Amino acid sequence: MDFPFSEERFWLPVHTLPRCEKKFIRFCNSYKITSYLPLKIKVRTKGRGTVRTELPMFPGYAFAWVDPIERNKLAQTNTIVNFIALNRDQEASLIETLESVRILECMQENEEIVVSPEIQPGSEVKVSAGPLRGLNGLVTKRKGIHRIVVNVEMISRSISMELDSADVELEH
Repeated sequence: MDFPFSEERFWLPVHTLPRCEKKFIRFCNSYKITSYLPLKIKVRTKGRGTVRTELPMFPGYAFAWVDPIERNKLAQTNTIVNFIALNRDQEASLIETLESVRILECMQENEEIVVSPEIQPGSEVKVSAGPLRGLNGLVTKRKGIHRIVVNVEMISRSISMELDSADVELEH
């Protein structure tokens, strides 16, 4: 997919309702509006076979290349929370990012990719995997790209542990 640039049209990040990303893309396709939904492949075994599912890489977000009239048409869908306004410099940066995301998306046939939120020290997280699953904690520091140190308070005691960033999710 190409990510064109023009003075009359602009790339627009769209914040969708939960689980409405693909519905939004179908709406765009029905009106021939150029759009992009990065997908990640999830493969899991079920019974004797494997199930391959394509899920939004960035849940709740899709991208559309629109002019002002098409933007108004998109606003009529029941799938959008809001549009994220960008200036032209931000749009140029978005296009570069989308091109990189597209390359990563294509690499999934040979490599597993993991998408996780950027977790900074001070972030409140919930452990989503492992024996401490379900506990809340506070990130105290990052150790490299994939490892974080989380402080979990239990019964008036504090435990610090090193976790993989994929094993936690940000608390809202």
